Amino acid sequence: MNRLLSQASLPLMFVGALVGLGCNSSSGARSSASSSARNGTYMVCYTTSPSHGISVSSVFHVPPADQVTMLEEPWAKDFRRYVGQSGDAGAISVTCAQADPKDPDAALKEEKETWRRQGVAVKQLNWKYAG
Repeated sequence: MNRLLSQASLPLMFVGALVGLGCNSSSGARSSASSSARNGTYMVCYTTSPSHGISVSSVFHVPPADQVTMLEEPWAKDFRRYVGQSGDAGAISVTCAQADPKDPDAALKEEKETWRRQGVAVKQLNWKYAG
């Protein structure tokens, strides 16, 4: 039961880690973040499954999009379809989070290592949103 509860909280830690790594209180970081928003956003999608652990996409870039597109998250729908076609029909819930714009791949690598140290199975999928 404790293992199940700890696995359930992992996605929340993931979102916090990816977003938190991109936050900085300096004015230069705020300027960079607003510039990044105008140039698009780096995202990562993942899903958890009791049988397979966490399946995580590669980091992908979403070009600047309007509010409706950002709320609808077509990349989450595409990732859900991909995971389902890959044989993990239990992975219905997909979460996508912004990644650190300075080094999104390093942020993802660090988070995967944290999960592995906690004994969670992590499967890296070479999926990126094609938009």
